[in-house]
Amino acid sequence: MQKSDTGSSNEKREYVQALFVKIAPRYDFMNWLLSLGRDQAWRRKAIRNARFQSGSKILDLGIGTGDMALEVFRQVDGSRVIGLDNCVQLLALGRDKPELRNRKSSFQAVLGNGGSLPFQTNTFDGVVAGFSIRNVPDPQRAFREISRVLRPGGRIVILDMVEPQTFFFNRLFRFYFKFIIPLLGRVFGSDPEAYVYLLHSIENFYTSETLRVALQTTGFAIQFSRDMMFGTVTICIGKK
Repeated sequence: MQKSDTGSSNEKREYVQALFVKIAPRYDFMNWLLSLGRDQAWRRKAIRNARFQSGSKILDLGIGTGDMALEVFRQVDGSRVIGLDNCVQLLALGRDKPELRNRKSSFQAVLGNGGSLPFQTNTFDGVVAGFSIRNVPDPQRAFREISRVLRPGGRIVILDMVEPQTFFFNRLFRFYFKFIIPLLGRVFGSDPEAYVYLLHSIENFYTSETLRVALQTTGFAIQFSRDMMFGTVTICIGKK
């Protein structure tokens, strides 16, 4: 199960939202830095293994600046994407990317949060979440909401960072996030608080194994699961 968090759901939501407001201009750079430049390849792999049908209607939960939505458009012909985020600044940055701005008929940005999705039951063929479920105050509640808005047979695609479980890589992971990443962040002018929160959020998130269990508990059948980058990143795809 997910490790317990110290604050209430509302407090965490407000804190995370305020933090992402501050880091929004550096959001894409931070993703590149934290993943050693591999984040786009992971998105491609996640969407490829989801095997969405042409014309699918997809919810991008925690869309950020839109990179996951763009990957859906690249791989799924005739797809329609609704991007949801609770940070207005990130939504604006994503919406203004030329690749999304030119898709007015097939893309919509919506302000909201994962714990209470503003959509009717059985609306989507798929829900994708790239590095975002970890920031939801109550992921299990979000999974129930995702199940509700998915049509029967619809798929949830989660790409996120997790804490590696082997002793050596766990220590290497902690050293990297406690010392190397903050140092690089200072060099490139990013907010140091973001890196403190990042490590905390990973420590209090599921492992790749407990993530699969949480999805199965919500009623999803696991279709694909893969750990990458020495167990620090996972892709998990479930079918309703």
